[in-house]
Amino acid sequence: MASDILLSRIEQQPWKFAKTYAQTAPHEYIVDQWNIELFEEICHLIDTEGYEELFYGKPFRYYNIGEFKYWHYETILNRCKIENRYG
Repeated sequence: MASDILLSRIEQQPWKFAKTYAQTAPHEYIVDQWNIELFEEICHLIDTEGYEELFYGKPFRYYNIGEFKYWHYETILNRCKIENRYG
């Protein structure tokens, strides 16, 4: 479970809406350079405590924090509402 401090840091971080999948899989993202500490902390949680789920047939690791699920790809950290399913 995420700490209140982590939740506060997530809430303070501006997230950018991803235009690429806006119609089919709306989500937000940050890149590592915007907040390297937050990026690395969440990526570590995903990698060590996350679960696997398919995104359009491709497996990704996810980790839930609050009402969002998070996943990363290279230098991008994504999030979407937990109830959104894009299998």
